[in-house]
Amino acid sequence: ISLDARDIKPIDIVLSGSFLAGSAEISLIDDGIPYEKRYVVMVGEMTGGVTFEQNEGIISFDISDPKLTLDQILPSYFATKESISTLPEDQEGMRYPLILSKFTTVPCIRLNTSQYTASFMVAIGHEWEIVKAYKNGLRVYPTDTRLTTVAIPNPNGGVPLTAPLEVDNPYKWEQKQDFDENGIPYTKIRFGFNNLLLQEEFQWKDGDTVYCEIQRTSNEKKLSVVGSILELISKFTGFGIDGCDQVLFNKAFSREPSFLSCGICINGSKQNVTTTIDYITGTLLASFPMIQLMYSSQGIGAVFTDRTRPYVDMSLVSGQGKLYDRVSAIQETSKEQIYNVFTIQYDYDAMNDTYRKTITRDQKSNLFCLLSENNIGRRELEPILSINIFDDQVANYIADWLCNHYTLPCYTVQYEGSSELFFLLKVGDNIELTDEKIGLINVKSTVEGIVYERGKCVLSLRLWLLYDNINSPSKK
Repeated sequence: ISLDARDIKPIDIVLSGSFLAGSAEISLIDDGIPYEKRYVVMVGEMTGGVTFEQNEGIISFDISDPKLTLDQILPSYFATKESISTLPEDQEGMRYPLILSKFTTVPCIRLNTSQYTASFMVAIGHEWEIVKAYKNGLRVYPTDTRLTTVAIPNPNGGVPLTAPLEVDNPYKWEQKQDFDENGIPYTKIRFGFNNLLLQEEFQWKDGDTVYCEIQRTSNEKKLSVVGSILELISKFTGFGIDGCDQVLFNKAFSREPSFLSCGICINGSKQNVTTTIDYITGTLLASFPMIQLMYSSQGIGAVFTDRTRPYVDMSLVSGQGKLYDRVSAIQETSKEQIYNVFTIQYDYDAMNDTYRKTITRDQKSNLFCLLSENNIGRRELEPILSINIFDDQVANYIADWLCNHYTLPCYTVQYEGSSELFFLLKVGDNIELTDEKIGLINVKSTVEGIVYERGKCVLSLRLWLLYDNINSPSKK
């Protein structure tokens, strides 16, 4: 970007003790329009160094992709002797667990080395309730006694019988709230002293592990998947809430089923790190293929695609009104992008590194899968191994969504239209398209791209022709 330096006076800024480089925004505004009503085309960081000469010259700089400068390592806190003085050596460098909503088996960080008592960090923050706890894979309880079974003779002979028996509990635990030396709040689980711990078999040893199932204690509405994405971006990146495209997020919220939930646990070590955006795109959204992140002129947002929504955002007729004409050929989806067997493994058990549940959709359970296999043979999508899905209804919804979007060919096409469409439509919107030149009447389509050019815009559409023909009552 090059600008007239007379409007900026760069040398005056430098001599006053300020930096030239910062955030940059490109926006459109007409005479008489209030500044807050401007249309933001791009927001980013000024990178590569700012170049300028005298005040009558030109000032030049680059605007970078926000991801390069606004993404952050997640979680940003990790355990050290400086932050937790009693920390065992083998726990140094472990990142504090960051949890959203709930998680079934959180790997906890040991905080001390005593044989007789033990404390473990469960999660960042004080808003958590420990529901269950496990030591070395076995359930432990917050009570003085634990229930076990004992074998007793069978009066009729044969296999001995069992009877319940209450015994002392060496691993009674309680939940505590604490702060590290830097003032970071965290929830911990503390195991107190018990006389049984005088016996070596019950004592705490190096390598003992604790996992906890936790949930948020506040009465706030539990975060949905889209809500979790917004929470991560607004709190754990440089975008903040102001850098989020609220229109895209609001549209995604309106399309997301009310039951669509997820469990998120982000931890690791100094050597095994992730960033917020990488976690969202590489881990979370691998389990939710109907959602994508998108950079827009208004910031970063979420796009929720669902061709089955009963309503459309707009009806357009080629050659009339805002839609001018088709400017590309129609392309059918490649066979390599079509599948008819879908498997989801979910309800992840971090203690044993296994998935407790599996569901499948194929020609035996879904009509679209049957039609697809009859036409192109059996094609299996790589199984989704989800560490974020724990609910049966959510898993079934995702499997059905895959059947509704990946089993049959769809068709992509581009149209040129009025620049107004750039402001009226968003990626992910469903529209009704009529193009009598190629025999399309009120065909449901999804906006996949929208590019502004001088005086016009180009719409990229995905047409769901075969799906809609099968769903049509006259075709059944």
